[in-house]
Amino acid sequence: MDKSAINATVNNYEILAEENATEALNESMAIVDLYFSNFTHGNLCTECRDAGTASWYSGILPNLNSARATILSSTIPQSLSAFELAMPTGNYTPTEMMELFSNISYDDKIVVFSGGNITNMSFAGFTINLHFSPMSDDELYSIIRNVYTNATFELKFLAELMNNSFTKEFSPPDKIYAVGMMISLSLSPELSNNRERAENAESYINSVVEDYEKNSGRLVYTTLGVYLISDEIMDASMESMNIILTLAFIFVIIILAIIYRNVFDLFMSLIALGMAVVWVYGFGSLMGYVFNPLLIAVPVLIIGLGIDFGIHITMRYREEIMEGLDVRGAMVKTIGSVGFALLLATFTTIVAFLSNALSPIPALSQFGILCAFGIFASFVIMVTLIPAAKVLRDERRERAGKPIVKGGDSTEGGEGLAAIRGVGVRVLNKWMSLGAVGSEHHPYAVLAIAVIITVAGFYSLTQIPTRFDIRDFLPEEVPIARELSFMLDEYGIENVFGNEVVVLVRGNIATVEFLNAAERSIANMSDDKYVLTEGGKAKVTSILSLMYDYANYTPGGNDYRYDPVFATMYEKCFDDSGNLLPNATDDDVKALMDWLYENATLDATSVIHKGKEGYDGALLRVEVNVPDDRKKIYELRSLLSDDIKPITDSSVVSSAIITSGPILKQLIHDALNQSQINSIIITLIMCLIALGIVYLALERSFILGVLTTLPMVFCMAWLFGTMYLLDIPRNVLTITIASLTVGLGITYGIHVSHRFAEELAEGKEVDEAMYTTVMRVGTAIFGAAITTIAGFGLQVFALLPPIKQFGGMTALAILYSFLSSVFVLPSLLVLWAKHRRKEGKGDGEKGSDKSSDTENIE
Repeated sequence: MDKSAINATVNNYEILAEENATEALNESMAIVDLYFSNFTHGNLCTECRDAGTASWYSGILPNLNSARATILSSTIPQSLSAFELAMPTGNYTPTEMMELFSNISYDDKIVVFSGGNITNMSFAGFTINLHFSPMSDDELYSIIRNVYTNATFELKFLAELMNNSFTKEFSPPDKIYAVGMMISLSLSPELSNNRERAENAESYINSVVEDYEKNSGRLVYTTLGVYLISDEIMDASMESMNIILTLAFIFVIIILAIIYRNVFDLFMSLIALGMAVVWVYGFGSLMGYVFNPLLIAVPVLIIGLGIDFGIHITMRYREEIMEGLDVRGAMVKTIGSVGFALLLATFTTIVAFLSNALSPIPALSQFGILCAFGIFASFVIMVTLIPAAKVLRDERRERAGKPIVKGGDSTEGGEGLAAIRGVGVRVLNKWMSLGAVGSEHHPYAVLAIAVIITVAGFYSLTQIPTRFDIRDFLPEEVPIARELSFMLDEYGIENVFGNEVVVLVRGNIATVEFLNAAERSIANMSDDKYVLTEGGKAKVTSILSLMYDYANYTPGGNDYRYDPVFATMYEKCFDDSGNLLPNATDDDVKALMDWLYENATLDATSVIHKGKEGYDGALLRVEVNVPDDRKKIYELRSLLSDDIKPITDSSVVSSAIITSGPILKQLIHDALNQSQINSIIITLIMCLIALGIVYLALERSFILGVLTTLPMVFCMAWLFGTMYLLDIPRNVLTITIASLTVGLGITYGIHVSHRFAEELAEGKEVDEAMYTTVMRVGTAIFGAAITTIAGFGLQVFALLPPIKQFGGMTALAILYSFLSSVFVLPSLLVLWAKHRRKEGKGDGEKGSDKSSDTENIE
């Protein structure tokens, strides 16, 4: 630079800098400034006014403006050695230069990095023009490296900002490289109470980003907001669930075509299913439920579960027709026998789903209630519509002299396709008769194998971890979810809870008494083994630490928090060490908080809360390092509880709760585990009592109800073992599977036990009665199980990973329930029946007195 030329024009100076920014930094800065060019304080754009968000943007921008000014003013002086600078009045300090660059416009800040001119700037009484040439990458790296190797206080703050902004590969001074950069915008907390305004705000920000991305070259931008993420996942889930719902109907049609072999029966079952789904949607709307990815899965489950009722009624009705009964007589007997079993099955299934109504998680509670109603609706429709339709149709066929059950509907004989179908059904019956064979020849061996597997399964339960990780809820198929997962991974966020424990205090905090109590509590934390310390003091962010930061200047540069006005106020209440002086008053404390709340709103609201009646809440953010061990986490909680006794004993404090971080994570884990235990206990007890009372009244045997329930205990253990082998953790949805296993799976056992009692009442021998039971109800149970497995199994095609796991594991639980009902339960029932007959408690005579223990339970 020609200095003589500069000196000849005193009022026109140039700063020549060889500067350049990497593409990522250039464009990231540019997009922020493009956004802020539309939302400048006091000059809100038309779009913002139309969106109804002007009021809160005007409060947020000054803080963000200040933060960005600090970053740039701290960066530029560090690179002054690269500038060729000539000033007529002598040398200028970096602080003076920072003041110069702190006040430049957003567009001019971009010029500093990307090159260009900044004209007509006022500095030290002169008007100057600044010219910046693009910086090379090496020079930019040098500036960043200098921030980390020769950092003053405020440059340490800048280093922290860069660490939080760039991805985890960024590790200066050795490695100045990153694959991504995060720009955080803090919106007003008031938006949490106004979803529409919050959605408008996020949508506008996203539109700005998308417009800029069109010309961004090879850089990719994604706006991550709460509502943007949830809406996109919800839309994708709805699209996915519509496909799954269609597949469920198709699968049910195929299964019913194989089982029914009759168009009319198939058509009526589909009509009934459609009505049940409509009832479910109507009930959900009446209850005011907002359909989420979990609730939209309910119709698919209802299709798989509700069709069971139709299958059992249709198959038993056909059986009675084949026995020679007329239409009405066959239907009356069907409803009287199978209808009663279906009523019990409906009760146990509803109990299973309603056990989740007690869940502390609202979505899970609503899921249980909606499914329970869906089962009730399916039962009512199936036991009324289908019998009525079949009676009307079959009586007309009967009067016309046409066969009620066509040859193709029967498994006996037939020609052509009917014969092929009959062979398939006979093969199925033969396979299912293995349960009867096992119960006849090797009942103890069957039970021994079941018990061994069950014990191993329950042991594996102790080895299954409980996990609550936001990544588990992110569908990989949704782009915005992938970007969120990228952010969580790249920024080293291991979980959503972090390593910070929060003490939430409620009460009159704008008092000397509270500050003294907080001061003593923080001092007590200094010797806790899990609390991080610095200089012998616990690392705690609180109103005390915030006041200290704003009142004390840190030498070495521009202390962005220090304020001399606040420092003067602070010195009247605190000594140099930050201890409250004896002469401090409540009014003094309130004045300090008022100043912070007005002049440093974002910082203040992170540690105190101001309600309608004043300051009524405070946070103590404690940095901890505790292993992921339940015992040690609760030890930390106990230590902190002792530490904050000065706060809890204070007369101005109404409550003090230790939460967040690893403590909150452990509490959630424990709540999920307890929810699982409660659901299992409730379902087991309700099913046991219901079945016990019914069988006590009809069969004079409470133990028959116990035996019918027992295989479900086996199934739970087998399921736990499978979860362990497949490395599937317990989470919000998988914890519900155990109780559903009992409530859903027991329906198959009910049908087996019910039919077995009927066969015994007809005077058959025990082994013959069991063989007939398995052969007669086998096809219906198999069809019901397959459709239910399909209803849940199709959930593996859902977008959300937890729903995939839930659907897959519940389908497996239904399979286990089916297998236990046709292979394990027969051995239990045979041993029970033989024991009763050996003791002379059942005569097995057909048509015996109602007091008989083996009477017909129709």
